[in-house]
Amino acid sequence: MQSVTGKCVFDKASLPHSWMIIGYILPMALACAGLAGLPIIMGIVSVVAALLCCLIFGERTEALMVVTPYSTLILSTAMTFYQGILAEQSAVVSLLTLFTGMWLLFLTVVFPSKRMTWIARPVWHGICLGIIGTLVLQVVPVILGVTPDGSSWHSFFTTILNWHNWNWPSLVLAILSVFLFLLWRTDYQPKALWLILLMWIIDLIWPFELLGVATPMQQPWQFWSLQQVTQPDWLSIIFMSASVALFIYVEVCQHLAFKMQHNFVMASVSNIISAISGGMVVGLCRFSGRVYKIERRSLIITLCLVCCTFYLWWSAQVPLPVLAVIVLYMMYCQFKWSELTLYKHQWGDLFLLFAAAFIILFLGILSGLWLVVSLSLIYMWWRVVREHAWPSMPTEIQIVNDVILITLPQVLLFANARYLLDDVNNKVKDLPFQHVYMDVSNGCRIGVTVMIYLQIFAHKMACQGKIIILCGLNQQNLDKLALKQLNYLPKQQLSQNKAVDLLQTDLFCDHVTRYSVEEVMGIWKNT
Repeated sequence: MQSVTGKCVFDKASLPHSWMIIGYILPMALACAGLAGLPIIMGIVSVVAALLCCLIFGERTEALMVVTPYSTLILSTAMTFYQGILAEQSAVVSLLTLFTGMWLLFLTVVFPSKRMTWIARPVWHGICLGIIGTLVLQVVPVILGVTPDGSSWHSFFTTILNWHNWNWPSLVLAILSVFLFLLWRTDYQPKALWLILLMWIIDLIWPFELLGVATPMQQPWQFWSLQQVTQPDWLSIIFMSASVALFIYVEVCQHLAFKMQHNFVMASVSNIISAISGGMVVGLCRFSGRVYKIERRSLIITLCLVCCTFYLWWSAQVPLPVLAVIVLYMMYCQFKWSELTLYKHQWGDLFLLFAAAFIILFLGILSGLWLVVSLSLIYMWWRVVREHAWPSMPTEIQIVNDVILITLPQVLLFANARYLLDDVNNKVKDLPFQHVYMDVSNGCRIGVTVMIYLQIFAHKMACQGKIIILCGLNQQNLDKLALKQLNYLPKQQLSQNKAVDLLQTDLFCDHVTRYSVEEVMGIWKNT
């Protein structure tokens, strides 16, 4: 990024990377703002605020905080239930965003973040599926060009059956958008951006307001929109902003295990800056189901491109069905659908998933979210006490003739899988040995959460040039893992025998010498 003369120049190699980012986050912000009935400029302001925060507080690679469909839907639901006297809707959104940032900052300081990582992964998938279902209830009537009577399943099916009331040009535009997404093949995936640009060009030739499928985007907006709120309902704002903050908080806990405290601070500051500058709520962005990491030079180029979009904004109309399809597409990219294949024959995990989704769908996002998180925490503590699986117990790690031997002294289940495996990874990542034997004979409950974290741990070992051998599995757990065909954990690396028994049969264990991790690190540094 820096030239020899000290001037800041753009690296051409990072331009495709930046176009991939801007082709994903900018259309997502525009679509979320437009579909929520907010000035589309609020989405751009939020992206600028989040990118600035990532640039100032982030490191070379850091998670990206931008406007997301999940957090926007909760925000839209909160606005629907707001009963105060409003000067402008955008001012209430900024106020809710400000309180969301303050709640996140409060949770960062007070709440024990690692406890949230103990929530079972099926519960989190159920929350996401419930929100996706709620989103479908609100988006499908927009695609069909009708005004729904409510957000219930009954009104949804009533809208579907009354096909003679549909706005057919709206449906045609939505189908065209879907086909463009399917037919566009590109490595950088700026499909939504090109779709919006195409609709802008068509709007110059044939205005969409003539079809009744467009929404005005250039609504009144000003820098300090918080002063427009008159007589706010503070209790409602506090509860609704706490709901949005709770969702973002749990989302960060589930997907950002690295530097969790730092990521929470960045999320809270991003929302506070977005609120002060007149933007909307900012959440965690995951690209293709993964936590997206961004380089600083690509971040700067993306920020410049977004600022250019901010100053060169000229379109006054954009079709609502296209925005609805873009939101559904972004939701599909955000959710990691491949993990659902792990639920086959996992009846307990399937129950947790559908129970969480049912509560979210039929009790509403705001109350359902609090109830699901509360029940999942109670269930987690019950399992921990029942199994005596306390993550604070130390893991025994020894070096036996150039082989890393790990013995987990307690039950490995969803409540402590991430903590234990991350702790093991931190202790062995610098050891110059290739084979890692991990003994789980003291108890291992193979559920979806444990499977996912075992894959992550095995992937980390593979990136370090290490091979993990999972030992001490009972027949049921061995069959489960072999049937799922986990990445980086093939059947050849699974065993029912204990690690000590396997090491005694190996040729290199004729003369056994045991060292602790601290002794090996000391010897290695001295040599």
